[in-house]
Amino acid sequence: MRPQEQVNNYPDVNLRAMFEITSASDVFAVGKTMLCLMARWNCRDGSVIPSRFDQPPIIFPTEVWEKYPNKLVSLVQRCMEMVPDRRITADELLWEITKVVQDYGDEPFNGVPLKFAESEEGEVVQMEPDKYALFAR
Repeated sequence: MRPQEQVNNYPDVNLRAMFEITSASDVFAVGKTMLCLMARWNCRDGSVIPSRFDQPPIIFPTEVWEKYPNKLVSLVQRCMEMVPDRRITADELLWEITKVVQDYGDEPFNGVPLKFAESEEGEVVQMEPDKYALFAR
């Protein structure tokens, strides 16, 4: 589950060394994390993800488009662009996230904070309350 430039299934070690961790791969990881949180997927369990992250197309479920602003979902898509040179940069990402938050500052997202969300069958969320408060700041 890595971006194209980090897929290490090349048998040749020299080829594998060409695909190093970069800021573009970090941006992909941010996008992947955001998508998993928005879709409420467990990214470590491949059975719940409709497509692999290292093979396009990456499927964004309709409920993500329904729950979150289009600008935010589009931003996550830009993070997960398969070609690193076309992916949004880390600086652009910071700027764009700030703009999205400012645009929707008075208008709450349709999402629910995790501590108030209804759990789905078989779902367990374990977080110490003091750590939750720290992350919520």
